[in-house]
Amino acid sequence: MKLRCTVLIDNLEPKMLRDDVRRHVKYECREAKRNDFTLFGIIKEKARSQHKYHVLAQEQKVKSNYSKKEKPTDRSNSNLGSSKGKSGPKTAGTKPVGAHNGGASSSSGGFGSGPRPNKARQDASPPKTGCWHCQGPHWLRDCPAATNEDKTRAVEKMKEIREAARGRVKRIGEAPAPGEVLANNLLTIPYLADTGSDDTYIPRQYLDELEGIGATVKVLTLPSVEVKNAAGGNKVVCREAVTLDLLLQTAAGQ
Repeated sequence: MKLRCTVLIDNLEPKMLRDDVRRHVKYECREAKRNDFTLFGIIKEKARSQHKYHVLAQEQKVKSNYSKKEKPTDRSNSNLGSSKGKSGPKTAGTKPVGAHNGGASSSSGGFGSGPRPNKARQDASPPKTGCWHCQGPHWLRDCPAATNEDKTRAVEKMKEIREAARGRVKRIGEAPAPGEVLANNLLTIPYLADTGSDDTYIPRQYLDELEGIGATVKVLTLPSVEVKNAAGGNKVVCREAVTLDLLLQTAAGQ
């Protein structure tokens, strides 16, 4: 039970809520370290109080942003009115500043309505999984080595991989069933809690499935091969280590 409560606290999000609950359990209610129902009450109380302050902070932020936007508008309107008062009557055939053919702004700093360069695509960060054709740090549409046929085949291949893994993929927000754990919010894996073991082992096939559906998984090679005793007396040979985000379903909730 103590291990279950520790796992629940370590997987709380956001970090501010996790730190607040951990501080409360350590200094004010040590019983929550061994009682998941008591821990659930503390988590609910802290989450409600933090949500209240979050809403108040958001409202205050909106008000401050609104007041900041009003001041430049008033100032620009006053400047525009004074410039109109100083300018004389326009002569025939004179074009206003910034209204050149094509709509581009003039060199004197006037405002134009011409097309602006689209920076959204240039500033977009490359995908975490890399290019689907060459695994380079760029999008498939920007791959210099892929033809249109290569791009089409790469898209079809990714569709096949996702369709094959759809049977084992959980929708985000769907709770895992008893005896299961949700890894990286993507894949359900059979899980047995409270075995008394200090380590958790995952078969290689589940790691391959996670990588196949696009999950970012960092695998570390162990310095030496380790042989562990699993439940039932079976031997487990471990060659690699991996860190995953696990979502458990307990009596206290997720």
